[in-house]
Amino acid sequence: MPSPSQSPTERRAAAVQAETNRLAAIRRCFAGDDGAVIMAWLENVCNYHVPVFIPGASSDTTAFRDGRRSILLEIKAALRTRQDADSNPPKTITATKKK
Repeated sequence: MPSPSQSPTERRAAAVQAETNRLAAIRRCFAGDDGAVIMAWLENVCNYHVPVFIPGASSDTTAFRDGRRSILLEIKAALRTRQDADSNPPKTITATKKK
């Protein structure tokens, strides 16, 4: 957690490190066979493959189902981010000075 006594640059570096650690932890949790079992279960209970809207249901039910689904989407985005980074390394941009 960034400290108020840190400079903006230090706070930014701490936030980036915390995000890197979080993404790495998610990848470790879902790596391997156990991760695949848990992901399949989450897809089932979090309405991943079905609409969150149920005709005739209350708006609260839809919001609840959408909330469940959004957590799974966050996890999948974190996993996809790493896969994308591995397959598409960032390009280096070099700044040049005008003469």
